[in-house]
Amino acid sequence: SQRELYSRHHGAADGRIRVWLGIRQIMNATDQLLLETRNVAKELKTGIHM
Repeated sequence: SQRELYSRHHGAADGRIRVWLGIRQIMNATDQLLLETRNVAKELKTGIHM
């Protein structure tokens, strides 16, 4: 899951690695997926790559 990836890798390599969330294909993403991704990014205080 996105949270697992974030907790495992964010801040690794003496803080040089930063994990952002991503939407693989924005054209096929549902509104629910976009909202959930936004909410998780906000919770983790990270960005979203689109």
